[in-house]
Parts: sequence; C-alpha cells; structure tokens
Amino acid sequence: MFDDKLRRLKDRLLGILDRGWIKYLTPNQVTSAAFGVGLGIPVFLYLGYNRTAFGLWIVNRILDGLDGLVARKREMVSDFGGYYDILTDFIIYGSVPLAIALREDSLSVYIAALLLITVFYINGASWMFLSGIMEKRKRRGVDESLPITTLEMPRGLIEGGETILFYSLFMLIPDAVVYLMLGMAALTAAGIIIRFLYARKSI
Repeated sequence: MFDDKLRRLKDRLLGILDRGWIKYLTPNQVTSAAFGVGLGIPVFLYLGYNRTAFGLWIVNRILDGLDGLVARKREMVSDFGGYYDILTDFIIYGSVPLAIALREDSLSVYIAALLLITVFYINGASWMFLSGIMEKRKRRGVDESLPITTLEMPRGLIEGGETILFYSLFMLIPDAVVYLMLGMAALTAAGIIIRFLYARKSI
C-alpha cells in the first residue's frame, strides 16, 4: 500500500552502501544471493529457530532491495532480471507459511497457512495479469528514464512493505501466527476486491 514511498526511501538508504563495490556485481548475482539466503528461512523456521530465520529474512529483504539499485547504478535493468526477482520472491513467500505449518503440526495453523497461500495464489493472478494489460495499454506510472520496477504494479492493500511486516511478526510472535496469517489473508483478499473494482472501471 505504501510501496512507492518506501521504494524511494529504500533506495536512498541503500545508496549509503554504494562505495564503488557495486561495479563488481550484476543485479542477477544479487538476486541469486538473496534467494540463497532466503532458502534458509523456511529451513530454520521448520527447525524452530525463529530468530535465526528472522535474521535471514532481513538479510534477504536487504539484498532483494539491492538488486534493483545495482541494476540502475550499472544501467543493467532488464526484463529477465525483473522476472527472476519476482519469481524468487514468490518462492520464499510461499515457503514461509508452509514451513511454519509443518513445524506447528496443528490443524488451525494448517488451515490459516492454506488460506493465506490460496489468497496469495489469487492475488498473484489478480495483479500480474492486470499488470500485463496495463503495460499493453501503455499505462505507465513513473516518468524516470529508468523504471523503478519492470512492470507497472496495480496497487493493493498488501504489498512488499506490508509483507515484510507480517512475515517478521510470524517469526517474532509465533504464538499469534494463526491470527496474523488470517489477518494478512483478509487484507490481501480485500486488496483483490479493490483491484477487481478498479479493473472493472478502467479496462
């Protein structure tokens, strides 16, 4: 919901890390590093090491933000890079609730995780297909010579910033994970409805 503002703030903050070393990396290398770190998150969650998983989650998110910065600094923005980035993100997003459910082995957690992943699936179809239509109709939302994201992303209630918050809470407050998953699922579902109403009027 606040991703446009957060993305610009993120780039300013991550810009502090730019000390010349960026020229030795490619965006896809940074994405691969983020993905490699991210794969450890569900493993440690399943083993019950929530704080370790949370630490990996923060590193994963920082690296995930850096790949776009590297792409723009080195003028290496590419469609494949955007595709690779979102694909690896979704693998991590799906594996976290699954790992928590397998660890807890509780019917209520299984139901909450299944509902959340199902809503994720619908939400992905909702914004990705609409994004393609918006691109087709030349409805770009930024004016910079280098785009902030590969595709114009239709707005929703749960975006990147809110996902970071909720997933952090999953790991830091495990006793409330059922309520947190249900809350995230409900907000994501509300965003799908809002996006559908927008699409109905606009395309």
